[in-house]
Amino acid sequence: MSAKKARLRSRHKGCFRRITTMRLPFLVAISGVLVVACSSGSAATPRAPDTEAGSDASGPEDAAGPEASSDSSPLLDSAAPDAATDATPTTTATVTVDSTRTTAVHPGYCGFNYAIARIADDTQFAMQTASLHPGWLRYPAGDGSQAFDWSTGLSPALMLDRWQFDTAHYTELSAVATTLSAIGGDLAAPFASFATGAGALGLVVSVNGFTDTASSAGAFASFAVKNGLPVLAWELSNEPYLYSTFFASGADYATKMAPYASAIVAAEASAVVSLFVDRRDPTWQASMATVSPPYWDAVSLHDYIDPPSGAATVLAQRMQFYDDYLVNKLAAYYSGTVEPLGLPILVTEFDAGNTKSDPFAGSLCDGIYAAEYALRLSTHPLVHYVGMHALTGTPGIDTATGVVSAQILAAGVANLGLRYATKADRTTVTGGSTVSTTTGPVPALFAQAYEAMSPPAT
Repeated sequence: MSAKKARLRSRHKGCFRRITTMRLPFLVAISGVLVVACSSGSAATPRAPDTEAGSDASGPEDAAGPEASSDSSPLLDSAAPDAATDATPTTTATVTVDSTRTTAVHPGYCGFNYAIARIADDTQFAMQTASLHPGWLRYPAGDGSQAFDWSTGLSPALMLDRWQFDTAHYTELSAVATTLSAIGGDLAAPFASFATGAGALGLVVSVNGFTDTASSAGAFASFAVKNGLPVLAWELSNEPYLYSTFFASGADYATKMAPYASAIVAAEASAVVSLFVDRRDPTWQASMATVSPPYWDAVSLHDYIDPPSGAATVLAQRMQFYDDYLVNKLAAYYSGTVEPLGLPILVTEFDAGNTKSDPFAGSLCDGIYAAEYALRLSTHPLVHYVGMHALTGTPGIDTATGVVSAQILAAGVANLGLRYATKADRTTVTGGSTVSTTTGPVPALFAQAYEAMSPPAT
């Protein structure tokens, strides 16, 4: 067995002393292997430990808690920490990288959903996006695709008016339509040029299966082929399970999307067509499974898990909730609910809860969640793409002011390793402190090592 070890020691930072739990991403180079890690800290009285020779990172650390071991790869082989363990506290952790046990990382794995926006400075926005190392971008958007006409880059009234049954959503889509009109439309070819210019391998396209037609979807695919647009996957109808007016069940959805898929594949034989599964209701995909033949090549998933209402606005409680989800529940969900479908998985939106109601959207807390979420799923062989919501807006880049949020900067740190990774090495963290979660203590440090196709640019 070939193994590489690094000793990591953390320092408390005064600015985090009032925060109960905080995870900070950092990069460590170990003998040419890139390690991306997240550390946690708490409000215990700070010590002043020495920094060990060879350490390339530091961050806040919990001064109280048992020694723990966290094995982060492969994803489904990780052992849950023993909440009952009570050993002598330590601030020293060992990261062990085993390069003989690896999982392939899908090319262009990490990316971002895009929310349609007015961009004040195109050049600045392009540079900022490139600095986040996206492997893909989603076009034209999530919700913004639901009344979108790809041929004009606009949301015409005939498409928009079909959403009048849902007053709140109609209002949101109307605002998108106004933005699209103001910017002269958002056409696929210029967007693809922007994406590849930022270093992305291509686009994940969200096809409007609500108010557009199958023939139009086929024409879009033909246009993409003719013009060399790098489409990595075609998603059909963003979050269809939320709108029973259009799709009564998973089976109804899969049946209605079949002509769209056929039209796309007729234009591009190698096209990857993805249908949506419902994160909250597995009966949706059970209903989809009754449709034969199962013509889709992949499944798309959006992962927004909201904390209990009492913890929604309390930072310490939110972090305990999301640390528990990442360490104890994320792998179990994918192994128990999504993996049995046996298809590649595209996580084209995720965030720490509903962005619209998250008082910490754009914060470092949400950014560390985004970074660790992407790192953990990178070791799952069926997860091909993972993308934070969103490149633009509060969680991402404010396109009016040019301000870049702490959240997307943290995601960009993880992307620095993920964008160039070809393999994830089995990575084990031993020692270190623990932090509290809603179900008990978990290791305060998470790390994942990667082998890269070329040294990441800095």
